[in-house]
Amino acid sequence: QTRLQELVANMQFASEYGKADIEVGAIESYTLPMEVTVTLTSPNGYFSNEYTIVFKVETSEDARLASVTVGDAALQSFAAETKNYTVDYAIGEALPTVAATAADAGATVSIQQATTENPQAVITVTAEDESFVWTYTIQFRVVDNTLSELWIGETKLTDFSSLQSEYTFSHSFESAPRVLGVASDADARITYVQAFSPDGTATITVEKDGLTRTYTVSFVAPQENNAGGIVVYVVTSVVIVAAAAAIVVVVVRKRRV
Repeated sequence: QTRLQELVANMQFASEYGKADIEVGAIESYTLPMEVTVTLTSPNGYFSNEYTIVFKVETSEDARLASVTVGDAALQSFAAETKNYTVDYAIGEALPTVAATAADAGATVSIQQATTENPQAVITVTAEDESFVWTYTIQFRVVDNTLSELWIGETKLTDFSSLQSEYTFSHSFESAPRVLGVASDADARITYVQAFSPDGTATITVEKDGLTRTYTVSFVAPQENNAGGIVVYVVTSVVIVAAAAAIVVVVVRKRRV
């Protein structure tokens, strides 16, 4: 308060016609922000102008961001001076939530999250000096990294869903069939890990624009049953059928039916 009184008392103004007469209006309270009305009158008394001087605490004009996160990860290539970004997300997944931190502790941050109808997040940063506002945008782009078809051996899965990632397939072969997928997007890349045992697991990974999706096929092989059952033994072109395991033959290929 004392400092404000000193500033007001020591105000000096000049006119092109010489030293001006100064009249300071009444001041109700010396607290910030504070407005002071000053009337300047020329020495000859012919000219008079009124001015309003505002005293206020110096505030920051910094409306930049220090960091942005999309989901659980930091926004790649973020720079405080860059205001527009594009982020990919996989089809079938929820739009990521955006969070941001202002560079200046006195600034405020508000975020309009993206929606399916409007897949753009808008971050508004208002500086401590509220006349300075910056807006950042993040445009979300959906990427299709799914399969449109899944084949197991020569069988096309009729109950396949592109957004379902785990399947179980029972079979009666001596080794697990090979799996084959057809990508929904022709530009996607597919990699396979085939099953190495009759009851093994095969995986199909689809990659598009750096986003991956993995499908898993778990094979269930038939269990041996020594108590009975019908087993067909094939020796070259001769087929021997045993109602139990009582007949011993040299087996070239065996299949349970």
